[in-house]
Amino acid sequence: MVVGVGEAMTTTGHADALDDDASTLDPNVADSDAPEGLNSRVMASHLTKVPSSSISKQDPKAQDPDSMEVDPEKIPIVFFGRLEMRKGICTFVEALKQLDPELRNTLHIHFVGKVVQLHKSRMGAMNSDQYVQEELNPDACPIEYTLYPEFFSRDAIRFIRRLHQPIVCLTSHQENFPNSALEMGQLPTPLVVSDTGGFRETLKLVQRTSGVYWFKPADSETLALMLSKAIAAYPETVEVVGREALVQVNKDLFARKISFIENAFQRTPTHVIDKPRVTIGITCYNLGRYLVDCLVSVEAQTYSNLEVIVLDDASTEPETISYIEQAKSLFPNFKFIRADANLGLGNARNALIEMAAGNYFLPLDADNRLMPFSVEKYVEAACSSGASVIVSSMLHFGKADGVYNFKYTSVAQLLQSNEIGDACSLFKVEFLKRFRHPARKDGKTHDWCILAAAIATGEPIVHYPYPLYEYRMRHDSMIQDAVWSKERYYLRQYLAEIPPEKWTKRQIYMLMTALQQLQARELDINTSSDIRRELQETRKNLRQMRAKVKTLKSKLSLASDQLEDVNNSKFWKLRNAWFTLCTRLGLKTTQ
Repeated sequence: MVVGVGEAMTTTGHADALDDDASTLDPNVADSDAPEGLNSRVMASHLTKVPSSSISKQDPKAQDPDSMEVDPEKIPIVFFGRLEMRKGICTFVEALKQLDPELRNTLHIHFVGKVVQLHKSRMGAMNSDQYVQEELNPDACPIEYTLYPEFFSRDAIRFIRRLHQPIVCLTSHQENFPNSALEMGQLPTPLVVSDTGGFRETLKLVQRTSGVYWFKPADSETLALMLSKAIAAYPETVEVVGREALVQVNKDLFARKISFIENAFQRTPTHVIDKPRVTIGITCYNLGRYLVDCLVSVEAQTYSNLEVIVLDDASTEPETISYIEQAKSLFPNFKFIRADANLGLGNARNALIEMAAGNYFLPLDADNRLMPFSVEKYVEAACSSGASVIVSSMLHFGKADGVYNFKYTSVAQLLQSNEIGDACSLFKVEFLKRFRHPARKDGKTHDWCILAAAIATGEPIVHYPYPLYEYRMRHDSMIQDAVWSKERYYLRQYLAEIPPEKWTKRQIYMLMTALQQLQARELDINTSSDIRRELQETRKNLRQMRAKVKTLKSKLSLASDQLEDVNNSKFWKLRNAWFTLCTRLGLKTTQ
């Protein structure tokens, strides 16, 4: 289970189309990309027709909105949104199949959105790309279409603006505050829109009433009807508000967003009941050059009820030993312990957890740093949610910088990579005593196992929406030489030790789904292999047949030449003359 903290403080990116952050409203969208005086139909005429199949996701040029090729003779119909069921992809495709065949021949469908896995019993392990290919194949529903799954939001909008008077379809079954309506509502293009929560309110913000065709949510018949009406009115003049009005709308939305953030902060508890004790456990092995920097960040914490334990895991570098001795005098309130022999990261953290007097434990590597308010925010999130694990985004520094955002995922996805959190998270001590860090010394990703165990057993996890620590990016980090196939093997071993009755039904279901998808993929691969073998055999037979035909043609040509020689011979000419004379005299040719 994942609990959102401060959800009102976060802003979504492109809620409907493509997985990136997008500005809520872009006043420049109303401006034309074409040079002044260049008609959009003329601009479109420079583009060429594409085949009715999806564009390769791996081709960078194919996903450049400025180099897209479209058919200027076709009416462009745009499905704008992530290609998933709740965004109405199935409803839209069914509506296309209900259109008159002659009408379909005048259209080119542009699917602008990310391809995702579809979850429906009859679809098995099918993703939305495969679904569209199956449903819109030339035998079932012949229609030209193209998929654009790799656009960022601004690229998608720029591409739609380049189309000649497209008809844009917003087909979600359910919405709250659809950014797609804001983005498309300011374009002078007809809209076919699902009459569900959020769309009317959002289009009202941009004062958009012209050229809007409403249909019943999740109803392919009314969608097909409204789409037919929009096509019948094509090309349609659509009125939109001017740039100044859009700028004002943008300012109003920004003010509302700030108000939500302020209200969220006001709702956040200003104090934590009983202020539970937190133990910060710092492991250090030959990282003394970074240790003081790390400890300074710990000492600067705004949270007071802390226990800090520094474990020197039998460092061998004299420099590190010297830095640790200096740190003891600089931070007298911290506890310093040296292991007699190297324990390895997993055992070192387990030792710190056994020594911890706190209710919560925060692991910290000696080369990383905490934000001054880190522990305070971690504890507030833990106390308000009751979660066993609190993770946050991390801020990179060192050889590279930037923010890395984690996300909730399933065990099936975690078996590929750790996308949920880092070791520098807040854990309940009793949770870490149930799920100890792996003891192996050659392991590089102990936190991966702990977080996967939390997911598998349904422990509540909170994601704090902002970075609470700084992660140092180093060329010599131990993670750099990790062998990921080995780490995944260790992770599977760790999860296998969790009793089956401790697993949640959801995670078991997700694993079974992943297995089913792998089996279906294997079946597809086997089927493809069979088809390739049959194709090779057919080609072989075809070559043999061609050789036989060539031989027969040669024999036929020879026979034809021989026949011609006979016809031209003196004997054959006399014979023909004899038969002609007999016929005229009425004699039988046998005489």
